[in-house]
Amino acid sequence: MINWKNNGSVSEKFGTGRLKCTGPEHIMANTYDVAIIGAGLLGTFTARSLMRCRCNVCVIEKQFDVCGGISKANSAVVYSGYDVYPGTLKAALCVPAAEEFPALCEELGVSYSRCGSIIVCSGPEGEASIREKYVQGLENGVKALKLLTSDEVRSLEPNISPSVRMGMYSENSGTADPWELGIAAFENARAAGAEFFLRTEVLDIRQRDGGFELITDKNTIFARCIINCAGLFADKIREMLFAPKVRIMTSTTDYAVFGRSSRGFVNHVIFTEHEDRKKGITAVPTVDGNLLIEGPYKNKTKGHESICTAEGIRELLQQGREILPGLDGSDVIRYFSAVRPGPYYTEEKDGRFVRSRESINSFAILKDTGVLSFVGIKTPGFTCAKRLGDLAADFANEQLGGLQINKDFDPVRPAPVRVSGMTPEEHEALVKEDPGYGKIVCRCEMVTEAEIRNAIHAGASTLDGIKRRCHTSMGQCQGDFCTARTAEILAEETGRSLEQVLEECHD
Repeated sequence: MINWKNNGSVSEKFGTGRLKCTGPEHIMANTYDVAIIGAGLLGTFTARSLMRCRCNVCVIEKQFDVCGGISKANSAVVYSGYDVYPGTLKAALCVPAAEEFPALCEELGVSYSRCGSIIVCSGPEGEASIREKYVQGLENGVKALKLLTSDEVRSLEPNISPSVRMGMYSENSGTADPWELGIAAFENARAAGAEFFLRTEVLDIRQRDGGFELITDKNTIFARCIINCAGLFADKIREMLFAPKVRIMTSTTDYAVFGRSSRGFVNHVIFTEHEDRKKGITAVPTVDGNLLIEGPYKNKTKGHESICTAEGIRELLQQGREILPGLDGSDVIRYFSAVRPGPYYTEEKDGRFVRSRESINSFAILKDTGVLSFVGIKTPGFTCAKRLGDLAADFANEQLGGLQINKDFDPVRPAPVRVSGMTPEEHEALVKEDPGYGKIVCRCEMVTEAEIRNAIHAGASTLDGIKRRCHTSMGQCQGDFCTARTAEILAEETGRSLEQVLEECHD
């Protein structure tokens, strides 16, 4: 059990008027036990965890699809737990979450690669840091950690730089697709009865007798309890009701995705420990056979936009070659940049809320009466998504006075049909059942018309939504061949015009 501390103190200046209860006449037809704000990894897993109980749950998401925010842009690494502070909630959740991750992916029909990870360094400060992380990992209970000599590192990773002087291997690290995992949790929760309101933005929240009134741009929803999973906007959502406690500063990260010709260039997730102990590059052999290079965080801002620049790309490749000299930029099929959250505590000074000197070494989770807020959940949020969802469900259960177990809940979500990887005999049998499986739309990834239609029926409403479910446009040509036909199929299935589909081609 988690021993919570109540972070719900509200200053007179900030909440007394808004928090006044006005009576049951404000309860609307759209009434739920729990309203979840945000349908990223945390929102979808919270909904899934709540479906284990008998309760009415809705999820409100302003994007066109689930996992369209920060959940779709990260390194997709499952962390074993050696790089988190001992005694924190991060450590308590991350270590068992990593051990359980293969079973979770199997349950939800999601691909997972338990490839292990190696953290390497090229100097004395980096070596000292790795040794500290080794001791820290043992204290956290991480299994199968091993310090490596430079020769041992190179035997595992022949393409590593000769400058590497030592490393540490972690067996329980791995990689999966974050959007696939979130989409699977969404489908599982929706099948169990959770309602999802997509393209719906929360504009204001007011406390009423027995719960909260959520005013959106589409309707008004009444909920007895709120779980705030709004990602980069979680601080703004919480401050609709309470005084600031934690706010979010953002930073950007650049990524490079290499084609399938890079398969085998890196065998494990590789982390680099810089001499200044700042985050270095991360190299990830993805579950699909690509190589992903993630750069260090930079450019702390208060905005939510991220632009990939030529300078950033050059810097990323240069940093990558420092640790992997043979890295060939001509193999890159896509560059992108993403915004990452950086939560910080606030304190009131002279009528303003400013940054506190107190640092945040764990997950920033704020518990107020009837409201739980995940504010700026950073690494290892992907690893801990399921466990954080369970924690949120426990909070809702406590707030609602105890819920009955839903004995009908089925945690298994069958994996969607994938023609890619099938034997010719398997493919031929499938085509006999549905000729659509014989019509290849995306040649790079071998995605068929039937798979695209299945994805639309499962909830994809944009080209990006189909891309994240079927892997269209993820191959060497990056959609040059398949985008037009995919858009036509989406228009046919949804009854929208082709122009409308293309206007909403990105979420």
